[in-house]
Amino acid sequence: MHEKLEKNQSNQYSPSVTQLKGLGRPIFINNRSTSVTQQKLQDVSNRQVIQQKALAKKKLNVVGESHPESKPRRAKEEAYTKAMLGKDAIYKTESQFRTSAWAFQDDRYGDPMLLRAEMLLAMIKDHGISKLEDSKWDGQKNEMISILDEAARALFYALHETAEQKQAMKAETAYEALKKLAKEIPTHDLGYFITEFHKVTKLYAKDVLGKSDIRSEATVNELRSSAMQGAAADNADRWTGEQMGVWKVGNDHISEIKAEKKNNKYELMGKSEFNDDFLPWLAKNP
Repeated sequence: MHEKLEKNQSNQYSPSVTQLKGLGRPIFINNRSTSVTQQKLQDVSNRQVIQQKALAKKKLNVVGESHPESKPRRAKEEAYTKAMLGKDAIYKTESQFRTSAWAFQDDRYGDPMLLRAEMLLAMIKDHGISKLEDSKWDGQKNEMISILDEAARALFYALHETAEQKQAMKAETAYEALKKLAKEIPTHDLGYFITEFHKVTKLYAKDVLGKSDIRSEATVNELRSSAMQGAAADNADRWTGEQMGVWKVGNDHISEIKAEKKNNKYELMGKSEFNDDFLPWLAKNP
């Protein structure tokens, strides 16, 4: 690895939203696709398991969101968080939150980058490949390039993350293969892409997981939820340096985190509960 890690002002990785317009379904980074009915049922479920209606002060609030809904209003959501919890309250997106169990340990991503990379590959494998068509390939190339670039970027950050670096080093060959395939897509046909994509996923599975293939998107997202729960719990258990404020995650993760939550040192809130308070505030503070 001869590249330098580029850092933004918050020293965090904030992935973009990628939509597979030509494939018949939206695919968003860090967010599983559900139908409108399923989403409503999920909101109801989250309302049943989350009793809290307002952001808790002096705690970390893990709050569900729809990424496309929240992305254009990030600044307003952050302003709302600080208005409710104080100017020192944090506001972190799904990929930005970092913590550790002890103040003297290196912080780690609450949503591990290796899992994010595998999730992106699994989204294409589980849902995207079947929607690709020779007659539409020219219009579908950019979507594939965007997702592969996001996966490669997640691996890049894992390689520079102390907590994941040892395991991520096993993915260096897959990382280079991902970048190479993304660059080759514009000049190759669909058959070539599918063949090379499966080679990449097999390579990642063998080198990183010690398996014959990557895991399903659903399985990876469950693992991500478990990691998020662990990160929130570790942050709450720190004797010093605990982060207090809001950590926004995909709404589907909330009920899964709730199932593993063992104490009340941090709070959970579904997307609808957050919007119940945020939207009236926004109307008064446009």
